[in-house]
Amino acid sequence: MIKRLLALIIFCCFLASAEARSHAKILSKDQLVAILTDILLAKALVADYENTDKKSADALFLKNAQLIYTAHHTDAMSFKKSYLYYLNNPYLMLAIYEQVVSNLEAVLAQAK
Repeated sequence: MIKRLLALIIFCCFLASAEARSHAKILSKDQLVAILTDILLAKALVADYENTDKKSADALFLKNAQLIYTAHHTDAMSFKKSYLYYLNNPYLMLAIYEQVVSNLEAVLAQAK
């Protein structure tokens, strides 16, 4: 689980390092929490594929990420710009990830 979380954080940092379009808006903390929670769940779904077919796993994850952006009425550029904004505000980012972890724990508890 920690490896997956670390991989996602690295992935998000990579996304955040890309220059966002100027018209992309900053998402609220609650929006970012919801999107990051869904992205982590999507990453967990494709984790089994990574051991057998990395290219297929990456393609499936990117497809799921796009569906997540659509479901949350945003796009990849707004997500990237928002992630970079919060990444540059560590206390805000800490609060976001604390809520994401709480959300994931709730999903895990429901699954049991």
